[in-house]
Amino acid sequence: MEYLGYQYFCEYDDDPDDCTRKFWHIVKDPNGNEIKGANWGPYHNVSYEEFKQFVIDYCVTTQGELDYG
Repeated sequence: MEYLGYQYFCEYDDDPDDCTRKFWHIVKDPNGNEIKGANWGPYHNVSYEEFKQFVIDYCVTTQGELDYG
């Protein structure tokens, strides 16, 4: 997924013992740097709306600190 230059990637691992899929959520800024702080659980499948809201919240909280090089 992509929104305002931010990208969301999801890696996962299937657990054959209990037939579940565990997700690792990765968000990168427009410079390709990984952003910490996405509090999505390992069993949560993130929607586009949730990703957009995370980007908006991140931009608001880091306003003035962002460096797009």
